Amino acid sequence: MDSPTLALLDIDGTLLDPSYGSNDTSLKEFIGMQRQAGLTCGLNSNRALHDLLPIAVQFGIQGPIVGENGLFVYYPETKRTVFLMEQPELEALKRVKHDMERCLQDTLASFFPEKQVVWQDVDTVQAVQQPASDYPEGTIVVLNNKYRSWTISAHVKVCQDGRLVAFPEALPRVVQTLQESEVAKNVTVASSPDFANVLVYSTSSSKRAAVEYLLEHDYSQHRLLVIGDEQSDVNMAKGIGEFMTTANSPDAIKAQASAVASEPYAKGVHELLKRSLSTA
Repeated sequence: MDSPTLALLDIDGTLLDPSYGSNDTSLKEFIGMQRQAGLTCGLNSNRALHDLLPIAVQFGIQGPIVGENGLFVYYPETKRTVFLMEQPELEALKRVKHDMERCLQDTLASFFPEKQVVWQDVDTVQAVQQPASDYPEGTIVVLNNKYRSWTISAHVKVCQDGRLVAFPEALPRVVQTLQESEVAKNVTVASSPDFANVLVYSTSSSKRAAVEYLLEHDYSQHRLLVIGDEQSDVNMAKGIGEFMTTANSPDAIKAQASAVASEPYAKGVHELLKRSLSTA
């Protein structure tokens, strides 16, 4: 490797599949071995720090962690967090988050008056894998990530045969209604079909801005490699780095990538890292 590389890896839909599992058992060892050769692997995600730290341990990530859609950068080795927004802006964003959560509850109740809507603030990674025996058949259950301080990831599920399953037919109408609401002026509302969740995050922050901060302050001598499966991941690298994606990504994302792995998820990440480092 002629120059050091900063590789920022997306999690959901990239390192992990929709069941939050990994299909690769050797990626952690590979990342550790390549660190001596100049590879620094970090994470970029909409997730909260509490959700990010176990993933960093799982894959041996010791580089910077971009969280909550670029609101902060966390450095695992020093346990330092840099916020890319001022405190008054963060406090205002918290209030918007709470307003959007209420709006989501009201929207679901109005769209499906015949169904019971249950809202739970939970550890979503654990909750989506639990049985739903406590809910009547047909209950809509919203599993809202309790660790997020400034963004929302709310999984909209329905109880069927004692299990919580995705409720994708609800997402387009719900997202459109939230986008048109009065409280959505300074946030982006989207959905992730693979995970059946509603995402809300600030328009004043971005993963791109966080990456620009890293390249300016800590990794100015590094080449940037971004591996992800969403448009925000593409935008992180545009003009300042290289974007690659895995086999499971949407065709529109693949069309913008410099390389597409033959394997999905973590196996694809492993493949792309090997390919990129061999040509560096």
